Amino acid sequence: MARTTLVENLPLNLPEPYAKPTGDVYDTEQPYTLPLNQRVALARVIGPYTEIDRKLWAILVAHAWDELATVRVHEANARDIARLFRELKGGQSGSGWVMASAKRLMASQLQWEDDSEIGAVSLLSGLKIQKISGSISYQFSNFLIEKLLDNKQFSRLRLHFMIGLSGKYSVTLYMLLESAANRRVPVIELAIDELRTVLSVADGKLTRWVDLNRFAIEPALRQINDSPTAAGFSVDIETVMKGRKVERIRFKVAKAAERVVDDAALKVRISHREAEAKKAQPVTPPYQIDAALTIIRREATGLDAHAILAEFDKWLKSSKEPVKNSLGALTQFARTKRKEWGGPLFDERT
Repeated sequence: MARTTLVENLPLNLPEPYAKPTGDVYDTEQPYTLPLNQRVALARVIGPYTEIDRKLWAILVAHAWDELATVRVHEANARDIARLFRELKGGQSGSGWVMASAKRLMASQLQWEDDSEIGAVSLLSGLKIQKISGSISYQFSNFLIEKLLDNKQFSRLRLHFMIGLSGKYSVTLYMLLESAANRRVPVIELAIDELRTVLSVADGKLTRWVDLNRFAIEPALRQINDSPTAAGFSVDIETVMKGRKVERIRFKVAKAAERVVDDAALKVRISHREAEAKKAQPVTPPYQIDAALTIIRREATGLDAHAILAEFDKWLKSSKEPVKNSLGALTQFARTKRKEWGGPLFDERT
Protein backbone atom coordinates (compact mmCIF):
# COMPACT_ATOMS: atom_id res chain seq x y z
CA MET A 1 0.00 0.00 0.00
CA ALA A 2 1.10 3.58 -0.56
CA ARG A 3 3.20 5.23 2.10
CA THR A 4 5.04 8.44 2.92
CA THR A 5 8.74 8.94 3.57
CA LEU A 6 9.99 11.47 6.11
CA VAL A 7 12.93 13.39 4.70
CA GLU A 8 13.00 16.53 6.81
CA ASN A 9 10.66 18.90 8.58
CA LEU A 10 9.27 21.61 6.37
CA PRO A 11 10.20 25.19 7.33
CA LEU A 12 6.56 26.16 7.74
CA ASN A 13 4.53 27.59 10.60
CA LEU A 14 1.04 26.54 9.60
CA PRO A 15 -2.19 26.50 11.60
CA GLU A 16 -4.33 23.40 11.71
CA PRO A 17 -6.49 23.22 8.58
CA TYR A 18 -10.09 24.30 9.25
CA ALA A 19 -11.53 21.22 7.56
CA LYS A 20 -10.09 17.72 7.29
CA PRO A 21 -10.79 14.76 4.99
CA THR A 22 -13.24 12.04 5.91
CA GLY A 23 -12.87 8.37 5.09
CA ASP A 24 -10.05 6.34 3.54
CA VAL A 25 -9.19 7.20 -0.05
CA TYR A 26 -8.37 3.55 -0.85
CA ASP A 27 -11.55 2.15 0.76
CA THR A 28 -14.39 2.44 -1.75
CA GLU A 29 -16.99 1.03 0.64
CA GLN A 30 -17.28 4.44 2.27
CA PRO A 31 -17.14 7.86 0.56
CA TYR A 32 -13.89 9.77 0.88
CA THR A 33 -14.09 13.57 0.95
CA LEU A 34 -11.24 16.03 0.42
CA PRO A 35 -11.73 19.62 1.68
CA LEU A 36 -9.86 21.47 -1.06
CA ASN A 37 -9.27 25.20 -0.80
CA GLN A 38 -11.70 26.75 -3.30
CA ARG A 39 -9.06 29.06 -4.72
CA VAL A 40 -6.99 25.99 -5.54
CA ALA A 41 -9.93 23.93 -6.80
CA LEU A 42 -11.03 26.67 -9.22
CA ALA A 43 -7.65 28.17 -10.08
CA ARG A 44 -6.43 28.37 -13.64
CA VAL A 45 -4.04 25.60 -14.69
CA ILE A 46 -1.64 26.12 -17.58
CA GLY A 47 0.01 23.18 -19.29
CA PRO A 48 -0.72 19.69 -20.63
CA TYR A 49 -3.46 19.18 -18.02
CA THR A 50 -6.29 16.72 -18.68
CA GLU A 51 -9.35 15.58 -16.72
CA ILE A 52 -7.64 12.38 -15.60
CA ASP A 53 -4.74 14.50 -14.36
CA ARG A 54 -7.18 16.44 -12.16
CA LYS A 55 -8.31 13.14 -10.64
CA LEU A 56 -4.78 11.85 -10.08
CA TRP A 57 -3.62 15.12 -8.52
CA ALA A 58 -6.54 15.06 -6.06
CA ILE A 59 -5.63 11.47 -5.12
CA LEU A 60 -1.99 12.43 -4.53
CA VAL A 61 -3.07 15.36 -2.32
CA ALA A 62 -5.44 13.09 -0.41
CA HIS A 63 -2.77 10.45 0.07
CA ALA A 64 -0.33 13.02 1.49
CA TRP A 65 -2.85 15.10 3.45
CA ASP A 66 -2.05 14.04 7.01
CA GLU A 67 1.63 14.86 6.54
CA LEU A 68 1.51 17.82 4.18
CA ALA A 69 3.02 20.17 6.75
CA THR A 70 5.65 17.78 8.11
CA VAL A 71 6.84 15.54 5.28
CA ARG A 72 8.66 16.74 2.21
CA VAL A 73 8.65 13.64 0.01
CA HIS A 74 5.58 11.42 -0.31
CA GLU A 75 5.47 7.97 -1.83
CA ALA A 76 2.56 6.28 -3.57
CA ASN A 77 2.35 3.24 -5.80
CA ALA A 78 1.11 3.52 -9.37
CA ARG A 79 -0.39 0.02 -9.22
CA ASP A 80 -2.48 0.85 -6.12
CA ILE A 81 -3.77 4.00 -7.78
CA ALA A 82 -4.53 2.22 -11.08
CA ARG A 83 -6.40 -0.47 -9.14
CA LEU A 84 -8.49 2.20 -7.39
CA PHE A 85 -9.39 3.83 -10.71
CA ARG A 86 -10.34 0.48 -12.29
CA GLU A 87 -12.58 -0.35 -9.34
CA LEU A 88 -14.40 2.99 -9.55
CA LYS A 89 -14.45 3.57 -13.28
CA GLY A 90 -13.19 0.53 -15.15
CA GLY A 91 -11.20 1.23 -18.29
CA GLN A 92 -7.55 0.81 -19.04
CA SER A 93 -5.48 -1.92 -17.45
CA GLY A 94 -1.92 -1.47 -16.27
CA SER A 95 -0.42 1.52 -14.49
CA GLY A 96 1.56 3.17 -17.28
CA TRP A 97 -1.05 5.89 -17.59
CA VAL A 98 -0.47 6.87 -13.92
CA MET A 99 3.19 7.56 -14.63
CA ALA A 100 2.35 9.52 -17.78
CA SER A 101 -0.25 11.57 -15.90
CA ALA A 102 2.18 12.30 -13.06
CA LYS A 103 4.68 13.69 -15.56
CA ARG A 104 1.99 16.00 -16.99
CA LEU A 105 1.26 17.25 -13.47
CA MET A 106 4.93 18.11 -13.11
CA ALA A 107 4.70 20.19 -16.29
CA SER A 108 1.42 21.94 -15.35
CA GLN A 109 1.27 25.20 -13.43
CA LEU A 110 -1.45 26.44 -11.11
CA GLN A 111 -1.90 30.23 -11.16
CA TRP A 112 -3.86 32.52 -8.87
CA GLU A 113 -4.45 36.20 -8.35
CA ASP A 114 -6.47 38.05 -5.74
CA ASP A 115 -6.55 41.49 -4.13
CA SER A 116 -3.37 40.86 -2.16
CA GLU A 117 -1.14 38.70 -4.33
CA ILE A 118 -0.41 36.94 -7.58
CA GLY A 119 1.31 33.57 -7.69
CA ALA A 120 2.08 30.40 -9.59
CA VAL A 121 3.29 26.91 -8.65
CA SER A 122 3.75 23.59 -10.40
CA LEU A 123 1.16 21.01 -9.38
CA LEU A 124 4.07 18.77 -8.41
CA SER A 125 7.39 20.37 -7.51
CA GLY A 126 9.34 17.11 -7.68
CA LEU A 127 8.78 13.66 -9.13
CA LYS A 128 10.64 10.33 -9.28
CA ILE A 129 9.18 7.13 -10.73
CA GLN A 130 10.63 3.67 -10.23
CA LYS A 131 9.90 1.80 -13.46
CA ILE A 132 10.00 -1.72 -12.04
CA SER A 133 8.18 -1.27 -8.72
CA GLY A 134 5.80 1.48 -9.85
CA SER A 135 6.76 3.59 -6.84
CA ILE A 136 6.06 7.32 -7.27
CA SER A 137 7.96 9.78 -5.07
CA TYR A 138 6.53 13.27 -5.27
CA GLN A 139 6.70 16.70 -3.66
CA PHE A 140 4.54 19.81 -3.31
CA SER A 141 6.05 23.28 -3.05
CA ASN A 142 5.76 25.20 0.22
CA PHE A 143 3.60 27.83 -1.48
CA LEU A 144 1.12 25.17 -2.60
CA ILE A 145 1.09 23.47 0.82
CA GLU A 146 0.17 26.79 2.43
CA LYS A 147 -2.73 27.17 0.00
CA LEU A 148 -3.93 23.60 0.54
CA LEU A 149 -3.98 23.82 4.34
CA ASP A 150 -5.49 27.32 4.41
CA ASN A 151 -8.93 25.87 3.69
CA LYS A 152 -11.39 28.00 5.63
CA GLN A 153 -13.27 28.29 2.33
CA PHE A 154 -13.28 24.84 0.79
CA SER A 155 -15.01 22.50 -1.61
CA ARG A 156 -15.56 19.06 -0.07
CA LEU A 157 -14.78 16.90 -3.08
CA ARG A 158 -16.11 13.33 -3.10
CA LEU A 159 -13.14 11.72 -4.75
CA HIS A 160 -14.63 8.29 -5.43
CA PHE A 161 -17.52 9.88 -7.29
CA MET A 162 -15.17 12.28 -9.06
CA ILE A 163 -12.96 9.45 -10.30
CA GLY A 164 -15.98 7.71 -11.78
CA LEU A 165 -17.04 10.71 -13.86
CA SER A 166 -16.76 10.46 -17.64
CA GLY A 167 -16.35 13.26 -20.13
CA LYS A 168 -13.77 15.89 -20.89
CA TYR A 169 -15.42 18.65 -18.85
CA SER A 170 -17.29 16.68 -16.17
CA VAL A 171 -14.67 16.83 -13.43
CA THR A 172 -14.15 20.58 -13.79
CA LEU A 173 -17.88 21.28 -13.75
CA TYR A 174 -18.35 19.00 -10.74
CA MET A 175 -15.63 20.91 -8.84
CA LEU A 176 -17.24 24.22 -9.79
CA LEU A 177 -20.69 23.15 -8.59
CA GLU A 178 -19.35 21.60 -5.38
CA SER A 179 -17.91 25.03 -4.51
CA ALA A 180 -21.49 26.30 -4.25
CA ALA A 181 -22.91 23.45 -2.17
CA ASN A 182 -22.06 25.00 1.22
CA ARG A 183 -23.04 28.55 0.37
CA ARG A 184 -26.00 30.18 2.06
CA VAL A 185 -27.38 30.73 -1.42
CA PRO A 186 -26.04 27.74 -3.41
CA VAL A 187 -26.26 29.36 -6.84
CA ILE A 188 -23.61 29.99 -9.49
CA GLU A 189 -24.35 32.26 -12.43
CA LEU A 190 -21.87 32.71 -15.27
CA ALA A 191 -21.81 34.31 -18.68
CA ILE A 192 -21.25 31.86 -21.52
CA ASP A 193 -17.69 33.07 -22.08
CA GLU A 194 -16.94 32.81 -18.35
CA LEU A 195 -18.23 29.25 -18.30
CA ARG A 196 -16.10 28.31 -21.30
CA THR A 197 -13.05 29.78 -19.52
CA VAL A 198 -13.75 27.88 -16.30
CA LEU A 199 -14.11 24.64 -18.26
CA SER A 200 -10.91 25.39 -20.22
CA VAL A 201 -12.68 25.02 -23.54
CA ALA A 202 -10.18 25.56 -26.33
CA ASP A 203 -10.45 28.70 -28.45
CA GLY A 204 -12.84 28.19 -31.33
CA LYS A 205 -14.46 25.12 -29.71
CA LEU A 206 -18.09 24.95 -28.50
CA THR A 207 -18.68 28.63 -29.11
CA ARG A 208 -22.47 28.23 -29.42
CA TRP A 209 -24.53 27.54 -26.31
CA VAL A 210 -26.33 24.64 -27.97
CA ASP A 211 -23.00 22.89 -28.56
CA LEU A 212 -21.54 23.76 -25.16
CA ASN A 213 -24.67 22.44 -23.48
CA ARG A 214 -24.83 19.26 -25.56
CA PHE A 215 -21.19 18.20 -25.33
CA ALA A 216 -20.06 19.66 -21.98
CA ILE A 217 -22.89 20.61 -19.63
CA GLU A 218 -25.58 17.95 -20.18
CA PRO A 219 -23.27 14.91 -19.87
CA ALA A 220 -21.85 16.19 -16.59
CA LEU A 221 -25.19 17.16 -15.03
CA ARG A 222 -26.73 13.84 -16.05
CA GLN A 223 -24.05 11.94 -14.11
CA ILE A 224 -24.51 14.15 -11.05
CA ASN A 225 -28.30 14.06 -11.04
CA ASP A 226 -28.40 10.32 -11.67
CA SER A 227 -26.37 9.76 -8.45
CA PRO A 228 -27.07 12.68 -6.08
CA THR A 229 -26.18 10.64 -2.98
CA ALA A 230 -22.76 9.76 -4.37
CA ALA A 231 -22.20 13.28 -5.72
CA GLY A 232 -23.52 14.90 -2.56
CA PHE A 233 -25.91 17.20 -4.43
CA SER A 234 -28.22 17.62 -7.40
CA VAL A 235 -28.33 20.51 -9.87
CA ASP A 236 -30.94 22.50 -11.72
CA ILE A 237 -29.93 24.67 -14.66
CA GLU A 238 -31.58 27.83 -15.98
CA THR A 239 -30.74 29.96 -18.99
CA VAL A 240 -30.83 33.75 -18.75
CA MET A 241 -31.84 35.22 -22.08
CA LYS A 242 -31.07 38.54 -23.70
CA GLY A 243 -33.54 38.77 -26.53
CA ARG A 244 -33.33 35.45 -28.32
CA LYS A 245 -29.76 34.77 -27.23
CA VAL A 246 -28.67 32.80 -24.17
CA GLU A 247 -26.49 35.26 -22.26
CA ARG A 248 -25.89 33.60 -18.89
CA ILE A 249 -26.27 30.21 -17.20
CA ARG A 250 -27.56 29.78 -13.66
CA PHE A 251 -26.81 26.60 -11.70
CA LYS A 252 -28.85 25.89 -8.56
CA VAL A 253 -27.28 23.31 -6.25
CA ALA A 254 -29.25 21.33 -3.65
CA LYS A 255 -27.54 19.06 -1.13
CA ALA A 256 -28.64 15.44 -1.04
CA ALA A 257 -30.68 14.53 2.06
CA GLU A 258 -28.00 12.11 3.27
CA ARG A 259 -25.37 14.82 2.98
CA VAL A 260 -27.42 17.26 5.07
CA VAL A 261 -27.39 14.71 7.89
CA ASP A 262 -23.68 13.93 7.43
CA ASP A 263 -22.74 17.63 7.36
CA ALA A 264 -24.66 18.30 10.56
CA ALA A 265 -22.81 15.46 12.31
CA LEU A 266 -19.50 16.71 10.92
CA LYS A 267 -20.13 20.22 12.26
CA VAL A 268 -20.74 18.77 15.72
CA ARG A 269 -17.45 16.85 15.55
CA ILE A 270 -15.58 19.97 14.41
CA SER A 271 -17.15 21.99 17.22
CA HIS A 272 -16.11 19.38 19.80
CA ARG A 273 -12.60 19.24 18.36
CA GLU A 274 -12.24 23.03 18.54
CA ALA A 275 -13.57 23.07 22.11
CA GLU A 276 -11.08 20.40 23.19
CA ALA A 277 -8.23 22.25 21.46
CA LYS A 278 -9.24 25.44 23.26
CA LYS A 279 -9.21 23.62 26.61
CA ALA A 280 -5.74 22.28 25.87
CA GLN A 281 -4.32 25.72 25.20
CA PRO A 282 -2.44 27.32 28.10
CA VAL A 283 -4.53 30.00 29.80
CA THR A 284 -2.91 33.42 29.86
CA PRO A 285 -3.21 34.92 33.38
CA PRO A 286 -5.22 38.18 33.54
CA TYR A 287 -2.25 40.12 34.90
CA GLN A 288 1.41 40.87 34.29
CA ILE A 289 3.47 38.36 36.26
CA ASP A 290 6.13 40.92 37.25
CA ALA A 291 3.46 43.29 38.57
CA ALA A 292 1.81 40.43 40.48
CA LEU A 293 5.07 39.37 42.12
CA THR A 294 5.80 42.98 43.11
CA ILE A 295 2.43 43.22 44.88
CA ILE A 296 2.98 39.94 46.75
CA ARG A 297 6.46 40.94 47.88
CA ARG A 298 5.07 44.23 49.14
CA GLU A 299 2.03 42.79 50.94
CA ALA A 300 3.54 39.50 52.14
CA THR A 301 7.17 40.37 52.68
CA GLY A 302 9.31 37.37 53.41
CA LEU A 303 6.91 34.77 52.03
CA ASP A 304 7.39 32.73 48.87
CA ALA A 305 5.89 35.03 46.22
CA HIS A 306 5.74 32.31 43.57
CA ALA A 307 3.92 29.93 45.91
CA ILE A 308 1.33 32.58 46.75
CA LEU A 309 0.86 33.40 43.07
CA ALA A 310 0.28 29.70 42.30
CA GLU A 311 -2.34 29.56 45.07
CA PHE A 312 -3.96 32.71 43.69
CA ASP A 313 -4.16 31.18 40.21
CA LYS A 314 -5.93 28.12 41.62
CA TRP A 315 -8.39 30.39 43.40
CA LEU A 316 -9.03 32.37 40.21
CA LYS A 317 -9.81 29.22 38.22
CA SER A 318 -12.17 27.89 40.89
CA SER A 319 -14.00 31.20 41.40
CA LYS A 320 -17.64 30.97 40.33
CA GLU A 321 -17.88 34.72 39.82
CA PRO A 322 -15.64 36.59 37.32
CA VAL A 323 -12.89 38.63 38.97
CA LYS A 324 -12.94 42.10 37.44
CA ASN A 325 -9.82 43.51 39.13
CA SER A 326 -7.31 40.67 39.34
CA LEU A 327 -4.47 42.73 40.83
CA GLY A 328 -6.79 44.21 43.47
CA ALA A 329 -7.95 40.71 44.34
CA LEU A 330 -4.32 39.57 44.48
CA THR A 331 -3.51 42.34 46.98
CA GLN A 332 -6.22 41.09 49.37
CA PHE A 333 -5.21 37.48 48.70
CA ALA A 334 -1.57 38.18 49.60
CA ARG A 335 -2.58 39.95 52.84
CA THR A 336 -4.78 36.99 53.78
CA LYS A 337 -1.98 34.52 53.08
CA ARG A 338 0.43 36.49 55.22
CA LYS A 339 -1.98 36.18 58.15
CA GLU A 340 -2.64 32.48 57.45
CA TRP A 341 0.95 31.45 57.00
CA GLY A 342 2.02 33.62 59.93
CA GLY A 343 5.65 33.90 59.07
CA PRO A 344 8.30 33.70 56.36
CA LEU A 345 8.48 30.49 54.37
CA PHE A 346 11.28 31.73 52.21
CA ASP A 347 13.02 35.02 52.51
CA GLU A 348 13.44 36.21 48.91
CA ARG A 349 15.63 39.10 49.96
CA THR A 350 18.48 36.81 51.06
